[in-house]
Amino acid sequence: MPAPTPGPAAGNEPRGRAVAAGVCATLLALFAALSWIAARTKCPTFDEPQNAVGAWMILHERDWRVHPDHPALWQYWAALPNGSQALHPDRASPRWEEMLHIPWGRVLWTADMLFRTPGVDAERLVGRSRAMMLCLAVALGGLIALWAWRLAGPTAAVVAVAFFALDPNFLAHASLVKNDVALALATLLLMHSLWRLGQAVTPVRAAVAALAFAAGLGVKFSALAFLPLAALTLLARALRPAPWPVFGLPLAARGHRLLTAALLLVLFVGAAWGATWASYSFRYAPTPDPGTRLDTGELLDRMGRASLEIARFERGGGEPPGREESSMWRPGRLLRCVLWAERHTLMPQAWLYGIVYSEEGLMRREGYLLGERRLTGWWSYMPLAALFKTPLATLVAALAAAGAGLIARRRRLASEDPGDLSWSAACLVLPVVVFGTALMASRVSLGLRHALMIYPFVFIALGVAAARARLLFPRRAAAVLAILLAGLAAETFAAFPDFIPFFNAASRPARLALLGDSNLDWGQDLRLLAEWQRRNPGRPLYLAYFGQADPVYYGITCKRFPTTLRGEQGTEVPPPGERVVLAVSATHLQGIYLWNRQTMEFYANLRRERPLEVLGGSIYLFEVGGGRTGG
Repeated sequence: MPAPTPGPAAGNEPRGRAVAAGVCATLLALFAALSWIAARTKCPTFDEPQNAVGAWMILHERDWRVHPDHPALWQYWAALPNGSQALHPDRASPRWEEMLHIPWGRVLWTADMLFRTPGVDAERLVGRSRAMMLCLAVALGGLIALWAWRLAGPTAAVVAVAFFALDPNFLAHASLVKNDVALALATLLLMHSLWRLGQAVTPVRAAVAALAFAAGLGVKFSALAFLPLAALTLLARALRPAPWPVFGLPLAARGHRLLTAALLLVLFVGAAWGATWASYSFRYAPTPDPGTRLDTGELLDRMGRASLEIARFERGGGEPPGREESSMWRPGRLLRCVLWAERHTLMPQAWLYGIVYSEEGLMRREGYLLGERRLTGWWSYMPLAALFKTPLATLVAALAAAGAGLIARRRRLASEDPGDLSWSAACLVLPVVVFGTALMASRVSLGLRHALMIYPFVFIALGVAAARARLLFPRRAAAVLAILLAGLAAETFAAFPDFIPFFNAASRPARLALLGDSNLDWGQDLRLLAEWQRRNPGRPLYLAYFGQADPVYYGITCKRFPTTLRGEQGTEVPPPGERVVLAVSATHLQGIYLWNRQTMEFYANLRRERPLEVLGGSIYLFEVGGGRTGG
C-alpha cells in the first residue's frame, strides 16, 4: 500500500530531491545552533539540577533515590558524557537517607552536590547532558522530515521542518536536561512505526514499533497513554475494509485483522515490560541495598492531605488538614493497580514509585492562568497556552491549511488513494486527540512543554497541506507560504536568545498576566543578573529567586528576600529608609506559590510598579525602599 506520490511540480526529480534534502539539513543545523547558543546564555532551569545529578546517580551508582520522578531510559542517555568522577555524592549528608522519604530533600541534596561541592563543574556537567538532549531534538526534526516526505514529497518535508526548526518552544526546550522533547520523539516514532505497520506488517516493522512503544515508557510516565493510543490506531487499521498484508499474507477477514492488532499490542506491552526491567538493571530495589525502599506511603499521605487542602483552597483558606482528616482519602483505580503491582514486585519499585509521585504532583500543583491561581488547573489551560505561545505564523498556517483542505476536498489529485489518505490522516490525528484529551482531563497547568508531543503532527500536516496547495494553487500557495515562513523567522529571531519566555506578538505585551511557571520563568536568568551586577557595582541587591541554581555560584552578591511567607528562614528585608534594588523572579511577581497574605499583597503592589529593567523576560528589577517592603 504505497503512500501517495506527488507529481513533478512538487520537485520530485533527483535534483529537486537533493536540494530539498540539503534545505532540511540546513534547517536542522540552524535549529541546533540557535537552541544551543540560546541555552548557553542560561543557567540550569528549575528541574535541571535534579535531572542532571539524578541521571548521573542512575548511570554510575545504579541508585534511584535521587530521581525516581521519571523513568530511567532517557536519564542514561543524558548522563552518558559525564564520567564517574564528574560528581562526588555526599552519603554522609542527613538528606541521603531523607531522600527515600521526603521528595523535597532530593532537590536540596542535588543543588548541594552540583553547586556547592568542591571539584564539581556544574556548568560543564549540565552542558554535556544538554548536548545529549539536543541530539534527540535534531533526530525528532529528521523524523518529521522523513514522514512528511513519505506522505507528500520534498516540499512537505521542507515546510514541516521549517515550522519545527523555527518554533521558539522547541528551540527553548531542545537543549534542556528534560524529557519533554524526548517524549515527542518517542511519540512520533511510535506513530510512524504504526503507520508503516498499517501498510504492511513485517518482522522489522513490528520490532521497531515495539521498541518505540517501550522507549516511550522509559522516557516519561505520561507515555502510559501509548497503550490506548496504540490500541486505537491498530483497531482503526483492523476495521478498515482493505486487506492487511501480514508477513506477506493479505488478511481480508476482519476477525483475522483484529487478532493481528491484538497480538501486536501484546508484543508492545511485553517489550515495554522487558525493557523497563532492563533499564532498572533487572532489580526491584531502588538502590544497591536490596532492603531499601522508596516511601510510597508518604506519597499517599501527602495525597490525602492534598485532597483537603484543595477543598480548603477553593473555599478561601482554613487550617491545614490533620492526619486523621487526610486518612479519609482513598486512592483511585490507577494507584490501586500500582500498589498491587508493588506488593507483588511485578515492576521495579522505583518505576512504580515514579507513577505514584507523578499522580501526587498532578493532584495538587498550583497553576496560573489569566491572573488566577488554582491547585487543580483548568481544562482549557493547554488550548489557551497554545494560543498564547504558538507563533502567529504557525497559527495562521494551521487556519490556512484547514481552509485549503476544505476547498481542495473535491479536487483530489489523480495519484492519491482515498484509503491511503484516510489511514495517514488517522495516524496524524489520533495522537493529537488522545494526548489532547488526556492533557485537558488531567488539567496539567504548568507549561506548554507538556503538549510538545502534539506539535510534530501539526508540523507534518502543515507540510502535507503545503505540498497539496502547491500542486493545486501553485502561485498563490508559494506566495502565502513565503510570507508565513518569513513571519515565523522574524518572530523567532526577535525572541532570541530568550526562547523560554516566548509569547507570540499578540500575547507578549500581557504575558505576565497570562501564564507562569515554565512558560515564562523557570529560574533561567541568573547569568543575566550577574552581568547586571557587574555593570552596577555597589548597589545593594536583594533577590527573590524562583529556581534551584545557586546565585553565589554565578558570582552574585545579594541578600535573599522572602518568596513564600513573612519571616521565611534565611531571608531578610532592607532596613527602614534604605533604598535597594530588588530582583524578583516573574513567578513570585505573579503571586504563584505564595503562602502568606501580606507577602501576596506586597508582590501584587510591586506588579503595578514600573521595573528598572527586565532581564531575559524572567527577572524583574525594582528600586524599593525599606518602608515599602512588606515581605
